[in-house]
Amino acid sequence: MRENHENGAARERVCVKCGQCMSVCPVFRVTNREQDVARGKLALLEAAEKNPAATWRGAVEEALSRCLQCGACSFHCANQVPAARLVRQGREEVFRHTGLGPLKELQLAVLAGDSLPSALLRKGGALLAALAGGGLEPESGLRVRFPLSFFTSRSVIPVFHSPSLLARASRPDNSASAVFFSGCGANHLFPDTPEALFSLARASGARLALPPGQGCCGLPRAACGDIRTARETAVKNMAALASPDRVPVVTACASCAGHLKEYPDLFPPGSPEHKQALVLAARVTDPAEWLMGLSGFGNVLEAVRARGNEGKTLRVFYHAPCHSRFGPAKTTAPARLLALAAPGTGRAGGPETEGCCGHGGTFNVRWHGLSMEILDGKMEKAARARPEWIVTDCTGCRLQLMEGAARAGLAARVAHPLALVAELAGKG
Repeated sequence: MRENHENGAARERVCVKCGQCMSVCPVFRVTNREQDVARGKLALLEAAEKNPAATWRGAVEEALSRCLQCGACSFHCANQVPAARLVRQGREEVFRHTGLGPLKELQLAVLAGDSLPSALLRKGGALLAALAGGGLEPESGLRVRFPLSFFTSRSVIPVFHSPSLLARASRPDNSASAVFFSGCGANHLFPDTPEALFSLARASGARLALPPGQGCCGLPRAACGDIRTARETAVKNMAALASPDRVPVVTACASCAGHLKEYPDLFPPGSPEHKQALVLAARVTDPAEWLMGLSGFGNVLEAVRARGNEGKTLRVFYHAPCHSRFGPAKTTAPARLLALAAPGTGRAGGPETEGCCGHGGTFNVRWHGLSMEILDGKMEKAARARPEWIVTDCTGCRLQLMEGAARAGLAARVAHPLALVAELAGKG
């Protein structure tokens, strides 16, 4: 496989079949199938590209779908093969040849329509009713992540909040020191995260704007190979988040942050959209990083001390999302924020925090059983910490860990790290 670079120098990054990806791939660790690891997928892609008569259905499409897009293979590859990106490009070819396929199209049609039986609506509650009523953006991964069969095998169905955060609180604010990109999670499912962030910002003497016009980051559609819709979504968000002062763009979801930083990959180099995407990508920052950089953040730390929480020992399991460990949104800021604001907190560290939870966007829909096997391995690590809190800075990971806590019988509160810090400071 080859990757062309913008500087014009075509540089081969060839998979040499060394097998390093086998040691870090969460899917391969469960299945031990060659087609489930990066080198197997790249071999299938290469064979398909060399054969004009090759079908993109069947083995190739299935192998490409059995990828969490965690980025571990690319990050650890000694030959710097961008395997995760090549898999996404392969999915674009699949989409170009086959579309989403009948199952995914059916999921979208059913969940966007009004024909669900009323008994199922009652069983699914507010979330299912809202999805069935078409209350989400068409590109939102929430439509794809909750097919009917998925509900029946889950223990936890999150509450769908209506009206959404953007419907309630978005408004232009050109004097704010940063803008907040909500993503689907903060907008529809987890209002406690933006509430904690905005409260901590106010305590630090800063103000966040919540611009109207933004929507889903577009990662679910891009991950499915629907590059056209992903581009349309990116253009919409770039317009909504535009700022003459180029203030930071703060988003509390690591997956959203990673995709926003990858917007330039969606457009041809040199195009106006590519230039806009480069500007936006440079502005995206983690909320913990932004908060700790504020001169008034000492007020939050003082509030923690004043409440007697500085030495309080909590058992906290922090799950570092893959998008925080690999790729353009890589950061250790959430863990550093916890250490700074809650120095007495007992946290699982090192390899305990590492490893994919198995969510992977649409992966946990199509390959739900496999997703749960990967999750169970993560929850074994979490259970050893006997946590009171399980915290993570990714919407998908939070959904997965909520399910994992229920499966493991853990009574821990699953939340964003910002929610824990806000509660310790009395700002929750």
